[in-house]
Amino acid sequence: MSQPYGANWPPGAVISMYDETLRIRENHGDRGVVEYLDGEPVSSCFYWMYQGDKAELVSLPQRQH
Repeated sequence: MSQPYGANWPPGAVISMYDETLRIRENHGDRGVVEYLDGEPVSSCFYWMYQGDKAELVSLPQRQH
């Protein structure tokens, strides 16, 4: 069984959808909690795919050493 679209995006990843750039705070499979890049909360139930439109992965978080 395959994972929902975006389910493997880790917290801290940056996505783009509908001309907005957002950071993932929590990933719950097909949806998650996102914030603006300045840390301002956006949505606690943001879907990675909505009515056929898909969020695009912009960048993955940098690894902490």
